[in-house]
Amino acid sequence: MTNTFDYDLIIIGSGPGGHTAALKASEKGLKTAVIESRAFGGVCLNSGCIPTKSLIDTAENIFRISRLEESGISVDIKNIDFEKVFKKKDTAVNNLKKGLEFLFKKNKIDIISGTGRINDINEVIINNETKISSRNIIIATGSSPVTIPGIIPDNKAVLYSYNLLENNSIPEKLTILGGGAVGLEMAYIYKAFGSDIHIIEMQDQLLPDEDYEVVSVLTRSLKKLGIKISTSTKITGVNKKDSGIDFTIENTKNNSTAHMITDSLLVSAGRKPDITDIGIEEMGIAVKNNFIDVNEYYQTNIKNIYAVGDVINSPMLAHAAAMEGEMAVEYIVNNKVSKIDHGLIPRAVYTKPQLAGFGYTEQQLISENIKYRKVLKHYRSNGKAVAANNIDGLLKILVCDKTQVILGAHITGEQATEIIHELIVARKTSLRAKDLASIVHAHPTYSEIIMEALKQA
Repeated sequence: MTNTFDYDLIIIGSGPGGHTAALKASEKGLKTAVIESRAFGGVCLNSGCIPTKSLIDTAENIFRISRLEESGISVDIKNIDFEKVFKKKDTAVNNLKKGLEFLFKKNKIDIISGTGRINDINEVIINNETKISSRNIIIATGSSPVTIPGIIPDNKAVLYSYNLLENNSIPEKLTILGGGAVGLEMAYIYKAFGSDIHIIEMQDQLLPDEDYEVVSVLTRSLKKLGIKISTSTKITGVNKKDSGIDFTIENTKNNSTAHMITDSLLVSAGRKPDITDIGIEEMGIAVKNNFIDVNEYYQTNIKNIYAVGDVINSPMLAHAAAMEGEMAVEYIVNNKVSKIDHGLIPRAVYTKPQLAGFGYTEQQLISENIKYRKVLKHYRSNGKAVAANNIDGLLKILVCDKTQVILGAHITGEQATEIIHELIVARKTSLRAKDLASIVHAHPTYSEIIMEALKQA
């Protein structure tokens, strides 16, 4: 490209959508800059995916040690050095951040620290001072936690998940408002760390968007760990006192109420797109249902301005944002792109057991009047699961009644977040149930449960 601008591409935001788009743009020969107002790497790297998985690894080790007596091994955990636990988490984040910074330097991508706001069709202003120009702009500013009226986080007693991750003190009682992926993972981590956990969810089940049968198995497993769970429940009358946080919960089905006290309240009620103060209104960029409105190529109504990740109405997942960033760059360079099938994007929850899924849930198939067959296979029938005593789990596959193509799959159990990809590949390539059932799997393996289930179909 003939460069009459400072850059060929400016990206606002360095999270998965932003930094993946930047690396793809550099690969395609575009002079690229990334503007970041907070920590380089975005929420996923600094206060989301990566730090939580480091803590989950430690939590798994704690629970694993507690089960060693089943194997005839006695181990006494006298104390846990949480300073080291959290230092391990910080080391993982810093190492990945250094690696990403190295890739940016190697690919000659400029990192600009500051707040970026679109000032004109080809111009971004940094910190309301410095103006830089570009042929194209990608908005990838991500999302932030949803706020709840009357419940204001203070980084002491009322917290967001990133507040917990920054503090290595472990509350004796932790109440979690919201039974989504973040809430469940925090519940799992802090239960292992010794907290008394209570999850409060307004909907009828945890993970309201996931398949009900698979979620019910996960719910039973979490209760076995000693995690208290209240669904169809809302929280009212939150008051901070010297003795803790005083509040009332109300069951919306039977109208019963209970008074409770907790040391810490984690607000985990979903996320909202970060699209304020970046020039959206001034530029007339279209917004629909609080998300930036884009077409199938991630273009806004201004053809050289794109948006990817949590700011658009697509799955709020790091891997979805990364793919969208790549696709936006492909369209900028070639004016064509392979469309992303959002029905094939996996969802994953890293509790014990894990949960993963993609495609249709059974509830959706029923509501859309799509004819299907479902196949259920419990982990207790899987040789590897029985040998390792990981029998809490269920695989559910939904198959088109006419074509035998997989419409959706949902699994909770050991290695669920890894196993799910075999089923996604099968759906992507339109393999029929009998085709996948005929693939010989190593014995004993957890993934063998797929072959065993589909033989039934």
